[in-house]
Amino acid sequence: APPAAQPQAAPTAEPQAAPTAEPQAAPHAESPTDAADLLRGPSVTAATVEPTILQRDFNGRVRVLDDEPEVAALRLLLVDPELRSALDSITTRRISDFDELVRSHVPELLQGVAALQRLEAAASAGERLAAIGSFSHAWLAFAPWRDRGSAIDEMGDRLDDSTRRIAQRLVGRYRSALLVERAADLGVPARNPQAILTVRLESFARMVEQSFERQTRSGEQDFDRFVKALDLTPAQTERARVIFGALYEKEVARTATGWDRFKAITDFMEELPARQRARAWKFLRAEGG
Repeated sequence: APPAAQPQAAPTAEPQAAPTAEPQAAPHAESPTDAADLLRGPSVTAATVEPTILQRDFNGRVRVLDDEPEVAALRLLLVDPELRSALDSITTRRISDFDELVRSHVPELLQGVAALQRLEAAASAGERLAAIGSFSHAWLAFAPWRDRGSAIDEMGDRLDDSTRRIAQRLVGRYRSALLVERAADLGVPARNPQAILTVRLESFARMVEQSFERQTRSGEQDFDRFVKALDLTPAQTERARVIFGALYEKEVARTATGWDRFKAITDFMEELPARQRARAWKFLRAEGG
């Protein structure tokens, strides 16, 4: 009989070596350039930056421009030297013409300034409207100035359509922000006629104030040249201020006559010795006065 089958030992799995970890690359050391890129944030291209003439102060209020908004917008946009030169010429003419109108309407403007001072202190809507109405008389005298249009209009065909549209958009955003702010000050809706008129008159008043400052500086410069040309003493200088200051007040009020001007000159001449008197007449002839 065949020998009985010997019991077979259960197969055992061969021991296998534990899997070894794949060699890992050394961690990448962050370069200074990479760190700077992370801190820098996303890049901003020129195409994503919207130019603006609208600026705000620390309290979030709109900064009122010194230039006309249209001039400020064009100064921001124009890079071509010829176009900038054309804008400078137009701006100079506009300032000169505005100053001439100011000189021609000083009494009305002085009344307007007094009205604006009342406007600042006005408590009721009725008082504010009365003050605005008073100032509007000076505003009406400047209709020829408003009818000529803006600096954008005066640039005419020198501006391409794209630049014109962008400039108008910048001006519109500035004026809209100013209107919203003034309406909030008054407690009325943004499109309220009182708010619109307030913004217009405030802008006009700012231009008048700048004109007064320019002309005052010019008058002071002329007076300084006069003092130096005659080599006046401090006492003579003060006397000249008194005499010609009184004449200037009459000129502003439009009450000065030829006799007033002649008397002011002769009164001043009496203050001078012969040597200085000759210099004074020479200076006045040279100045056409």
